[in-house]
Amino acid sequence: MITIKSFKKTVCMLLVLFLIIYLTLNSIYDKDTFNTMIHGFKDLNVYYIGIATLLMVIYFILYGYYYTYTFKIFNVDVKLPKGIFYAMVEFYFSGITPSATGGQPVQMYYMTKDKIPIKNSYIALIVNTLYFKIAIIILGILVLIFKNNIITSFKPVHIGFLYFGLICDFLFSILLLLFLFNRKLIKKCLEWIFKFFRKLNVFKKYTEKNIDDILGDYQEDINKLVDNKWKMNNSLILVFILRVINFSIAYVVYKGLGLSGYSYFDLLAIQISVQLAIEMVPIPGGSYVSEKMFFYIFSIVFSTAFASLGMLLTRAFIFYIPIIVLGIIIFIYNIVNKVKDFF
Repeated sequence: MITIKSFKKTVCMLLVLFLIIYLTLNSIYDKDTFNTMIHGFKDLNVYYIGIATLLMVIYFILYGYYYTYTFKIFNVDVKLPKGIFYAMVEFYFSGITPSATGGQPVQMYYMTKDKIPIKNSYIALIVNTLYFKIAIIILGILVLIFKNNIITSFKPVHIGFLYFGLICDFLFSILLLLFLFNRKLIKKCLEWIFKFFRKLNVFKKYTEKNIDDILGDYQEDINKLVDNKWKMNNSLILVFILRVINFSIAYVVYKGLGLSGYSYFDLLAIQISVQLAIEMVPIPGGSYVSEKMFFYIFSIVFSTAFASLGMLLTRAFIFYIPIIVLGIIIFIYNIVNKVKDFF
């Protein structure tokens, strides 16, 4: 059972996140900017707000289907609602922890509660993280090749963040491959996860001594990935679709404000660039860096009157609103399942 201590940790992380958001917005919005933004709402097309909301709903449904589809490789039956819940857990806990480090361990906790073998959940989550990194790396390279005119309009510091993020994601992908295929590293990783959760009074029955029993014939499960290349490729394509859906919201907001002049691919390139820049920033949700980049870039792409509103709405649909809504859903889920507290 998750303890009061773990609940307090989650509350503390949320408070830090909201403090960062408050300080960020406070540093961007002065009284005049706020008044201009309020007037900008009058020109906002509600139709496009509906589209942005629909895109986020589709995102989590497809993300849930991704888990349903991927776990079939290991002959593990994951129903779509449960897959959607796993997607919500990953998004929420990655969003409130530095460098998105909390999502996968908490996912593993919930998957273990649902009787999914730890070795299967471990492989699935490592592959999932790897695919998300591969997708952003390839999309980032495409932006650098075909939309370099967009990149050159950034400040040098923002370009530096972009390249730093691209290099870090590439190195992290190599590390993930090692954690997927090197049994010694896998064992070390699981030891760390169990040690982490034992502090929260979770996974107490799992010790370092029985990790080998948990892994079992790990190579056999890895071979299933190799033997199901078609399904693995389809899973990667699904991740690309998920990334593009998420990155498309900036364009929807842009059109919702009645603006034109920049294409869908221009806004997509901007969103990909910002995401690359903040992926490895050790701040929950990439807050502050993301808002600062959005505000500066949107001041160029959006008209001056709409830059603040465009930044706020884009971040709201991509991050703020999902974090709040998913936090409530996960809390209710735990109450319904008679779990008093959660990590």
